[in-house]
Amino acid sequence: MASPNAREIVLRLRSVRDLFSAPEVNPFSAEPHDMLGEPALMLLVRQQVASGRRWEGERIVIEVPATELAPDLDQKISRAIQRYALARIDNNRMTVSVARQRALVGLVAGVAVALLVMGAVYGLLSGPLAHTGETLQDLLKSLVVIFGWVALWAPLDRLLFDWVAPWRENRVLAGLQSAGVVVRMRPAACRTWPW
Repeated sequence: MASPNAREIVLRLRSVRDLFSAPEVNPFSAEPHDMLGEPALMLLVRQQVASGRRWEGERIVIEVPATELAPDLDQKISRAIQRYALARIDNNRMTVSVARQRALVGLVAGVAVALLVMGAVYGLLSGPLAHTGETLQDLLKSLVVIFGWVALWAPLDRLLFDWVAPWRENRVLAGLQSAGVVVRMRPAACRTWPW
């Protein structure tokens, strides 16, 4: 849990449900999750990922209307956040695993196609086009290089870089599980439109 003098991240919600479910888009609200119509917790995770901050010494303060307060709401929300974070981590791991498998299949297919094209061009250059000008032969060789890069670029890109965003999100989600959670009544002055 976070220490008593932890930095507070305040989420002002119209309903506890808005923590995990997207509220209606409300451009008149002062709260980003209301304006964007996104779940407050996922927006917070994305902000943490973008900023590169960790959860050390941070506490999530959730302000809800008085009608939604309950004696054990802090613990219920904390457990729900932990379960949510674990589910998102598992989902991200599965997404990365599937992306890697697809990238490897694409890479193998790309290498096979590139080798076939290279073989065909070699056959042409050593056979029917052996006595053509050097310019045409250089052009064909250059086209093979370009085609090879095009065939291999997307699978290599997926294999090398697609895991980074889910990995960064998983680091934030892992820290989120230990962040302190405090639930308190939303001040009346913080009401959102419609009044």
